[in-house]
Amino acid sequence: MLRHLFFTAALILANPVTAGPSGTIHVVDGDTFKIDGTTVRLHAIDAPETDQMCGDANSPAWACGDWVRNKTRQMYEGRSAICVATDTDRYGRTVAKCSVDGQDVGERLVSDGLAFAYRQYGMDYDLVEKGAAVNGRGLHGTGIMSPAAFRSALVHRRGPPPWRRTQGQKLSL
Repeated sequence: MLRHLFFTAALILANPVTAGPSGTIHVVDGDTFKIDGTTVRLHAIDAPETDQMCGDANSPAWACGDWVRNKTRQMYEGRSAICVATDTDRYGRTVAKCSVDGQDVGERLVSDGLAFAYRQYGMDYDLVEKGAAVNGRGLHGTGIMSPAAFRSALVHRRGPPPWRRTQGQKLSL
């Protein structure tokens, strides 16, 4: 209980922050929600892309991005969130730390092995991810390419995603 109170106080006192959306969660994918009509990218976490496949030489390919989205929906779809905006990303989404029933959503997703700490944008969940990895929770118990490496490989294989292509540039398959 004290931990939840501390988290809420930290959200309120953190700088630079602004009021963020609050309301019912609609899960878009493992790290993106729609809340009160606003697209929210969860701060400092990175979940597999919905179409991302996982696996390695020791395990068969499986739809880990879809699995993460479904697990996140089971946990948060329709629940009420309070978010504090920390930034706006290059796609115009609100980047925010969100809580449900006083619990940090990003921390929970990383702790359960459904997302990774996105250290490029904050060290908030670094130790939480290390704990999940040591204990083989969620994705850490499988062969997985990080979501950032997956996106980078797609760009190199196909070119920039459609929303980042210049006019006249075509997607090669």
